[in-house]
Amino acid sequence: MRLRGQAPPEAVAPEAPLGEEYRMTCDRLVCANCAGPVSEGRCHVCRAHRERLHRDNPLAALSPAALLGLFAALVAVALVAQRVATA
Repeated sequence: MRLRGQAPPEAVAPEAPLGEEYRMTCDRLVCANCAGPVSEGRCHVCRAHRERLHRDNPLAALSPAALLGLFAALVAVALVAQRVATA
């Protein structure tokens, strides 16, 4: 039995596997104003929400390969700094 206003069970997102979280991304969000994907930015509401999501998490726009590259660069800088400090 469903109460008024509840989403049907098939409309609810599946639960995240143990130890994982689902990230909020624009590609799966549907705008309540124009019923289009938020990622397309069809109306001012879509565009505003898309910008807010990207502004709140600036690293969300980076690919995993880019993040790995940044981490490798950080480790390299730390190793060079350590060698300079001990020399």
